[in-house]
Amino acid sequence: MNTYSISTRLFGLCLLGLVLTMTACKKETEIVNPIDGGSAPAFVDKNLRITAVTSDPLIDIDGDGKLDKDLLPYLRPCDLDNTIRFEKSGRLSGNSGSNNCNDGSEQASDSKPGTWTYDGKSHILRLITTVDSKQNVAEWEILEESASGLKAKVSAQGSTDDFRLVMTWRAQ
Repeated sequence: MNTYSISTRLFGLCLLGLVLTMTACKKETEIVNPIDGGSAPAFVDKNLRITAVTSDPLIDIDGDGKLDKDLLPYLRPCDLDNTIRFEKSGRLSGNSGSNNCNDGSEQASDSKPGTWTYDGKSHILRLITTVDSKQNVAEWEILEESASGLKAKVSAQGSTDDFRLVMTWRAQ
């Protein structure tokens, strides 16, 4: 197993960017429908809050020489009350919660609005946001879905190798 030495702040910024603002994976210009054949997933039209984050392979977040399984404690407390919402219309929205992380260096606002699509055959959820007139797409592989939330796997990049984050989101 590889050990990654990533500072807590860097990890938090990377995870937050990947999860809440859907940092660019690739550029897209196509217009898409929210659901590709079939009915809306059960987690649609619910405010979802992140409740668990793990990595595969395990990584050493704090540099103490021990691999960390539970990565949720490495998020800032103000990130833990943020929500994301997949609306049936295909709109992607969210809320930064009452514990705003704004330290003066970033704009205080809800998460960037966007759109989403879901392919029930491949279990791929695509999150599309527009930042500075550019469309950014992130893809989540849905591992579990229900009316109470979802579990998704996303690819991330460490300082030397790729790894995957598994996120659990629960309806509020």
